[in-house]
Amino acid sequence: MRRYLSSAFVRASLPALLVALLAGVAAAAALLVRNGAATTLHEFPLDDAWIHQVYARGLLRDGLPTYNPGEVETGFSSPLWMLVLAPVQLLAVHLGASLVLLTKGVGLLFALAVAVAIAALVRRLGGSPIAVALAPAFALLSPTLGFAALSGMEVPLAAALVGIGWLCLDGRSRWRAGFAFALAALARPEALVVPLTIAAIELVESPRARVAEALRRAAATCAPSLVAVSTWAAFDLWATGHPLPNTYYVKHAAGLFDVVEGARYLLGSVVFADPLLAAPAAIAIAVGIASVRGQAARWRFGRIVLVTTTTALVAIVATRALPPRAGYTAQRYFHPFTIYAVPWIVVGLDRVAMAIRDAARVRAWLAWVALGALFALAAAPPLSRARVAYAAHCARIDRLHTEPARMLARDTPEGALVGVEAAGAARFHGDRRILDLVGLNAHALAHASSAEALHCEVVRRHPAYFLVPAEWLSLLGVDFELRALAAYRSARWSDRAADRVVAFASARVRPEAEEACRRLEGSR
Repeated sequence: MRRYLSSAFVRASLPALLVALLAGVAAAAALLVRNGAATTLHEFPLDDAWIHQVYARGLLRDGLPTYNPGEVETGFSSPLWMLVLAPVQLLAVHLGASLVLLTKGVGLLFALAVAVAIAALVRRLGGSPIAVALAPAFALLSPTLGFAALSGMEVPLAAALVGIGWLCLDGRSRWRAGFAFALAALARPEALVVPLTIAAIELVESPRARVAEALRRAAATCAPSLVAVSTWAAFDLWATGHPLPNTYYVKHAAGLFDVVEGARYLLGSVVFADPLLAAPAAIAIAVGIASVRGQAARWRFGRIVLVTTTTALVAIVATRALPPRAGYTAQRYFHPFTIYAVPWIVVGLDRVAMAIRDAARVRAWLAWVALGALFALAAAPPLSRARVAYAAHCARIDRLHTEPARMLARDTPEGALVGVEAAGAARFHGDRRILDLVGLNAHALAHASSAEALHCEVVRRHPAYFLVPAEWLSLLGVDFELRALAAYRSARWSDRAADRVVAFASARVRPEAEEACRRLEGSR
């Protein structure tokens, strides 16, 4: 890693750093500065972002990641992001600044780190100085990284750590690579497969005479991640009696059908989400891979990047339920790894630019201008859609989650228990106790042995109110007497997004439901 911090490298990378800063500002401005900017500035596009803020606040208040005060839960999938958010909350209080804006700023800083890591990877793969300088623009002005940077989620943090780990993969820095991968696994658990895959490749390909050395490298690469993930698992086991977070048990793939659906989701909603951009990107990637394959030293490194990226994507598909309409909530799982298609795209374009230079006898920068213009034309429609989608996501969260959460804090009795479907904003913006009906933040529900047991667990808690999608009322009405009090509607903004109505209702357990649950409990 030292050579990547040497003065020569820094001097050579100054153009890439400047481009990264300019592209980052441009991406942030494109997403945040538009009609309805107040919402995009001061709201997150995902309720999950509020969930991580809840746990960070619990860590500051109780010394442990608690959901409701004093109730330790494991409803977060990124413990490292929770740890990063804790000082951000302290800074927001100290400065009297917007927590949302500060969080988005931190995400943008990590996205800049991703862009710089991509520039370093392009250099490592043999890209020209022009390619290295332009690589951050291709990353930050992609339809994905800008959205991820401002999502309030762990995506750019995980991506930056994975990239740093790859860049540390040499003999002297192997433990540094292992440490970076360990942090990446605490940011996104799927990143654990990266060091494991690297170790497996090296062990399989190592000559017999050098097996001991390969084992030492494998240990240095994997041991930090295994220790980090084991520590996380031990905490989960202590907190809930199960070794994985609640999120895994609620969202994991249940079988082959789910895996097939997940693969379709990866191809349709991530890889080929924008066919106009995907086609030239695929061609550039193929050219980039072909050009690096001819250089043995660079290909050894490039192949590790390709194989570990692919393995991580397979791991996500195999362990997550990914319904077709999951949207950015599920896309974010893939983005810490798919963003590393950019180095291959840039290297491929670099080879094409050099071929144009030699054939047409023009300067290399002119060839890059032509190729950049073609990519800009292909990227303009998906960038525009990403801009609209970001604003719509923020508006939806504000209307369906944050606004009702503030109503709960204002119009319900202190200490009331509220059953909700989305448990982030509802908990963060008020001081009411929240029962997460999905089970992400309530391990008793996440591990209910049957549908009847889950219903009875909700009945046992006696929630006084529900804040749920309107279609849930008929299901809850079997066990509760409900009285609708308010409704919140968010209009459809794309063909893949349906109209949503969140209903707020008071609740009282039906005597017959309570009796049925007592009988069920007695029969066990």
